[in-house]
Amino acid sequence: MKKIIPIIFFIILAVGGLIIFLLIRKDKNIFPEENSTQQRTGTANNEANIELSPTDMAVNGSSTGDISNQGLTIVINEPADKVTVSSEKLTIKGTVSTPSAEVFINDNEIKTDAAGNFFTEVSLDEGENEIIIIANDEQGNYAEKTLTVNLQAKQ
Repeated sequence: MKKIIPIIFFIILAVGGLIIFLLIRKDKNIFPEENSTQQRTGTANNEANIELSPTDMAVNGSSTGDISNQGLTIVINEPADKVTVSSEKLTIKGTVSTPSAEVFINDNEIKTDAAGNFFTEVSLDEGENEIIIIANDEQGNYAEKTLTVNLQAKQ
């Protein structure tokens, strides 16, 4: 009987350790989630590599630094990129493809009308000014445009 007690203790200890080990690994997201849209591939070191498909984020290589998901776009009607102006106040006008999207210009939220049009006035500093326009919608789509405007000092 005395020989069986250490064996039972060892078995209980081993099973408990295995359960704890599996719970810790699950918390570290080693096991892929069901219905996940991301593809996971394992390496020899059990590192998780996540590959995003082209539809997850498309990057437009234009000179204005446009970034957008398919399904949400920003069109800037005014001003043109890389323009030089002489007034410290600048009106920005544009449209988002999803009228209900939230629009931010330099971190300030701008309201859109029912057609997705927006406009606002920003203050410029002398020299080069970067204006960042960001939009996101309820579906998780994201778009970003960057404009560069140069304020030339009045002489």
